[in-house]
Amino acid sequence: WRYQGVVTFDFLRAREESQTRAYTEPDIHCYIGPTFEEAMDWLAYLKSRPKIAFDIELFRSRHISCMAFSANGREGFCFPFAHNNRQPYWNEHQEAAIWLGIAELLLMEKIFYTQNGPFDCWHLWRHGIRTPHMSRGKDSMLMHRLLAPDLPHDLAFITSIYTKIPYYKDESGKWDKEIKVPDDQFWAYNCKDAIATYISCEALEEDLAEYGQTEYYSTTVQPQWDPYLDMRKRGWKVNIDELGKVKGQLTREVEELQVSLKEKLGWVPNSRSWKEMGEFFKQIG
Repeated sequence: WRYQGVVTFDFLRAREESQTRAYTEPDIHCYIGPTFEEAMDWLAYLKSRPKIAFDIELFRSRHISCMAFSANGREGFCFPFAHNNRQPYWNEHQEAAIWLGIAELLLMEKIFYTQNGPFDCWHLWRHGIRTPHMSRGKDSMLMHRLLAPDLPHDLAFITSIYTKIPYYKDESGKWDKEIKVPDDQFWAYNCKDAIATYISCEALEEDLAEYGQTEYYSTTVQPQWDPYLDMRKRGWKVNIDELGKVKGQLTREVEELQVSLKEKLGWVPNSRSWKEMGEFFKQIG
């Protein structure tokens, strides 16, 4: 039942595709393996565009190995910082210039599209890159969570619904487990993430408007970005003594309510059991 809408969508997509025997893949282009001059040209182009999607990839969940951008949902530009053998892609002066260009791009007042962007922005901040305009952007995971809270919100699922890009999430290898794929394949994978994010965000914006959620998302959901990142940067102080008191108080309240339930019902239902909760509701009418 949970996936009824998804299955219906799949049948509608199948019917649409069955109208012709020809299968045409989406016309997307992944630009990878740049020279330094090409990388700087890409940055100049991206700075001129009003909307940008971006995505990072990490080594061992800490170090950014590459970063991709898309400015139209048809092209992806991957800026590599290391090969899959951990050797640097650029010399230190070139890498510094590219990071400076990326920092300047993310400081511009644009609309930025992301998928689980707070994760990316946290790691960018750890690398010295600020992202001060994200609260006016859009995040495909957060939009989808608002529109369909009971469905998965990973990019693979969102891409399958909102784009016609064939499944590609198995093209990245298992980076942290040293099961690596060729550099070109991994960088293209990074590009596809940025492209899919751009397309999905544009489509999700339309769905937000259709269901009257645009204003709520723009004023309540996306603006949480800044305080969330601020708490993550500074840490969140917790009064351990008070926390212990609250836990003790809640435990006592639960125990008292369970005693009260048992007195009234003769038993205590497990709230996670649909069967027991059914019996409970039947018993109390």
